[in-house]
Amino acid sequence: MADLRTLARSIAPKRADSFLQAVLNLDLSDEKTALHFLEKFNEFLPRFNFKLGIGPVLIGQGHKLDPLKEVRRMLAMAWQRPTVLSRQLCILQLLATYVSLNGFEVEKATYEGDEFWAGWLESRVDPFSLVGLRALQIADRMRYCPNPTCPSPYFIAYRRSQKYCTDACALPAQRELKRAWWKEHGEQWRQKRKKRARPKKGVNRRAGAKEKGKRGK
Repeated sequence: MADLRTLARSIAPKRADSFLQAVLNLDLSDEKTALHFLEKFNEFLPRFNFKLGIGPVLIGQGHKLDPLKEVRRMLAMAWQRPTVLSRQLCILQLLATYVSLNGFEVEKATYEGDEFWAGWLESRVDPFSLVGLRALQIADRMRYCPNPTCPSPYFIAYRRSQKYCTDACALPAQRELKRAWWKEHGEQWRQKRKKRARPKKGVNRRAGAKEKGKRGK
């Protein structure tokens, strides 16, 4: 019988990563972009209405994008947490809330017994919840690009040491770092370069003697 690990393999990691980043960077005010997102990732959209947070926000008011508003809030919270553990806990909270029972279902599960409870929970496993499992796996590579002008700051790093989403976003910081270094060490660097450029005295004398000898001949 299939378990979560087996089911998670049915979701291509690259596509799951693309969905997670697209959700976080989606501009809901741009209708054209939102419609393109729906067409591209329709199978990953949350299927259920649910509540999250200390002050629950009811989502799922008929529009396919409605559930994503709260999902995105929770994912963004996870993405910007300082430790891998805190990110994973945020994702687990999202998944636990997504598959949890509402009041009526809790009463029915209590009446029907464990068999109903187990079957109902298994029925809640869908592509969105499997993408959540993928988010747990890449929690150590969740990054928020520090470039203030970055149009898509939420990204998944290729390596753990990666700070910026692209070389283009890293360029301004690199330039500023070089300017700061030059301001602090530039004069010292110029002086050392001048010293290296000066010819040695012994070399000059030998060169001068050779030149005089040529002229004498």
